[in-house]
Amino acid sequence: MAISPLANVLRLPEPERAPLPDAADIVLDEAGADARMEDGALVTELADGAAVVDLNPKTGSQKAKSDKFDANLAEEMDESDLNTIASELLQGIEQDDQSRTEWLQTHAEGIKLLGLVVEDNSGSAGGDAAPLDGMSTARDPLLLEAVLLFQAIARGELLPAAGPVKVRDDRPDEPEMPEPEPGMGHNGGPALDGAPITMPGQIPAMPPAAALPPPPAPPPVPSMVPGLPMPTPGVPKEPDRDNLANALEKDFNHYLTVTAKEYVPDTDRMLFSVGFGGQGVKKVYNCPIRRRPVSESIAMEDFIVSNALTDLGNAARITHKIKMRPSILKRMQLLNAYRDTPVGEPTGSEQPNAVEQAKANVIGVTVQPVDPKDANFIVYECYCELDIDEFAPRQFKGKGLPLPYKVTIEKESEKVLEIRRNWKEDDEQAMAKEFFVEFPYDKAFGWYGIGLLHILGNLTKALTAALRITLDGGMFSNFPGFLYAKGAGRQLSNQFRVPPGGGIGLDVGLQKLSDAVMPLPYKETSPSFTAFIAQLRELGQRVGGTANTNVGEGRQDAPVGTTIALIEQAMKPVGAVLKRLHTAQSKELQLLKERFRDDPEAFWRFNRRPTRPWQKEQFIQALDDLDLVPVSDPNNPTKMHRAGKAQAVVQFDAGKPGFLDPKKVWAEFASGIELDDPDSYLAPPMPIQPPPVDQGKLATAQAKMKGDEIKAQTELSKAQMSAQEAAEAREGRIRELEMKIELEQLRAEAKLEAEQLKIAGQLAVAAEKADQADRHKALDLASTHHLTEGEREHKAELAREANRVKEKTAAAKRAAKPKAKKS
Repeated sequence: MAISPLANVLRLPEPERAPLPDAADIVLDEAGADARMEDGALVTELADGAAVVDLNPKTGSQKAKSDKFDANLAEEMDESDLNTIASELLQGIEQDDQSRTEWLQTHAEGIKLLGLVVEDNSGSAGGDAAPLDGMSTARDPLLLEAVLLFQAIARGELLPAAGPVKVRDDRPDEPEMPEPEPGMGHNGGPALDGAPITMPGQIPAMPPAAALPPPPAPPPVPSMVPGLPMPTPGVPKEPDRDNLANALEKDFNHYLTVTAKEYVPDTDRMLFSVGFGGQGVKKVYNCPIRRRPVSESIAMEDFIVSNALTDLGNAARITHKIKMRPSILKRMQLLNAYRDTPVGEPTGSEQPNAVEQAKANVIGVTVQPVDPKDANFIVYECYCELDIDEFAPRQFKGKGLPLPYKVTIEKESEKVLEIRRNWKEDDEQAMAKEFFVEFPYDKAFGWYGIGLLHILGNLTKALTAALRITLDGGMFSNFPGFLYAKGAGRQLSNQFRVPPGGGIGLDVGLQKLSDAVMPLPYKETSPSFTAFIAQLRELGQRVGGTANTNVGEGRQDAPVGTTIALIEQAMKPVGAVLKRLHTAQSKELQLLKERFRDDPEAFWRFNRRPTRPWQKEQFIQALDDLDLVPVSDPNNPTKMHRAGKAQAVVQFDAGKPGFLDPKKVWAEFASGIELDDPDSYLAPPMPIQPPPVDQGKLATAQAKMKGDEIKAQTELSKAQMSAQEAAEAREGRIRELEMKIELEQLRAEAKLEAEQLKIAGQLAVAAEKADQADRHKALDLASTHHLTEGEREHKAELAREANRVKEKTAAAKRAAKPKAKKS
């Protein structure tokens, strides 16, 4: 049985603690004080006979203070203090609004320059239409073209179809700890000699004592390997960082594109304002009605700041003018977001400013509602600094320091609906939280940005005037006006309009017709004026970033580097603007992270199929560990730049194989050409390779294997050659035997034929002799004439037999001659 190293350590018993006294309520009040109300004043009589008179008392009807940091402080403040705050803030907001009057007029005039209103050309000299009947009212589309092109480029960069967010993990990879080598007693067991193990800094074991109480559980034993702690059992490992990052990225893009349906169209609309007026503002806040973080743009005419402002982060007062429906205001009161106080009914008496009127003219509607029931409340949501000492943190009480608060006021009734602290609860410095993000086109002179209106406004006016001169010159030169003598005007009508192919009779008396009527000297524009217009247009397109760059037109051998340099030079102004928007969108995503920290469950509250089952602690940890950055790449403002960069990486990898990670190269290339689902193109993973071996041994083994292979190949070649020679020899012997057999057969056939010829000859000779004998006998018989009939027949038969034998012999001779020649 192993003995714990700390099993026999003496421990002193802890002293007994004295019990705490029971809780008691302490009332802080002046002893013997008697308070009463007299004529609206609070009179308090003290014990010594003195009295304290308070002319502005705070009655007991005031609600108790809330212990919540984000509570609505307006519920806890006196109505007179709220009225004072509302009066001061409304006065400051009015001054801020008056300070931007010229800015509003400039934007209203710029909206007219867009040429979106179809104007009548039959106006009078005092109106916005043509000063003379028939004059052109067309406007040059230079400004509108530049704004639309910028909006299209910015939307493509900031609002890709897959979502505007990507997750970046900048944490360093944790180094892998080597496993310690096992040693004797490394796990607290006995040593070889049975003695207990004593670790450095540990009390040596003492003899057992029966009277001592059992000691507490021993602390974890240090590792026997210096510098390496023993692994703690039961500690869960960190989840897969890549999977967590991918899940956060996918669900965040789902939130901005599906859950927050207003995000993409609202941002697209704001980009038009950014290009046109040079400035766009977004407000990132937690909406109590929608129960989720919201990032919405604010119309610049509804965003009121001081003219001395240079940065939103340093603003002392920022006001958002909200046109709120009565039902929305009531919902906010029911949700305890606003103070439940009567504000009356909206009257709709708010006069529109110049920008609101210009926008209404473009759309073709009236600004003020026709039905009074459709009127909206005007609510000012002001982010300002107030000195409210009773709600200040302990370190700032009595210091007279204005701290950041959020104050909401209804304009017509001047009622304060909401006052909340605008700093984090754990922020000891009480710095203001940020809710607004500015998206500038360009910055130069103060906070208000410079847009295409300021850059191309005057050129658009000049081109509009030139366009109208050209159109009016062509119109009046073809249909000129004229002057006529008063005597010639004594007709039934003084409107002398002659239709094509028609005529009108004039009573000119004794005058010539040419003396009574004289056409005005109108003429068309000259070619030099037309060329001047083209130069103005080219200048405007170049300044506004809409010029088409000639990159080797008509040249097949245009250098690629020169072409890319021209395109990059042309894209520099737009690229600079996209970098500013990229920075602004990065800040927007950071503010969304802060809003999700306040309400983490809103991230998956409306997502029916999240990528993973999120937990609150896990989500907060992911927001802390991972960075949310825009997908847009300000260093590569066009698709061609990204594709070229990706191709360069691929070419470098092809030139130095094994130097780069192929999967990362493929991911970079797929991202550059915007390939959907690049993982589906990857080949299945290769089987696990064996561990690396010694290169020297591997080279020796390879050399030996190569020698054995050469030796085997040589022996195989020799065996193949021997087998081939044996086969050839065997085939030769077979052919020789076949020839001998064939020769023997020919000899046997020749011998047989010779014997057949010999027999045939002998037969022929014998037949000849028999024939001769028969003839002699016939002659003898004929000479004697004593032959009978039967004998004559016998002799004739013998003669025929002899003839047949001769014929067979002759045929055998003829057949034997070719065979003999062949042999």
